[in-house]
Amino acid sequence: MKVGLRLNGKAIGVDPTPVAGQTGDAQFPVYADRPTVGVWEEGELTEHGDGLFDFRFLAADRQLSLTPTGLESRAAGSFGGWEQVYATQQPDGGALVYRYENGVPVVVLTIEAVAS
Repeated sequence: MKVGLRLNGKAIGVDPTPVAGQTGDAQFPVYADRPTVGVWEEGELTEHGDGLFDFRFLAADRQLSLTPTGLESRAAGSFGGWEQVYATQQPDGGALVYRYENGVPVVVLTIEAVAS
């Protein structure tokens, strides 16, 4: 199922075109300023067991990485500590993606279903 993620009400995504003058992961920065979920913001959550998931941006084929310094992207298939997230359904029907840091949920993103 395709989903989009929002940070503070804005859709996050990755432009699939590498940023000129950058190398490595810096070529594909994550932005968090779109009013709607479009093709570059669409992704999928993959479950890995023990409640852990990862999120991959489909158009850019990049993994979401929730680092201490902010949102980043990594090569597809990366599943290190910063790419591991939890996903949960809330009693009010909302759904969240988050990472723990020192036992506290941090970088909370809301999940939005996307029509196929």
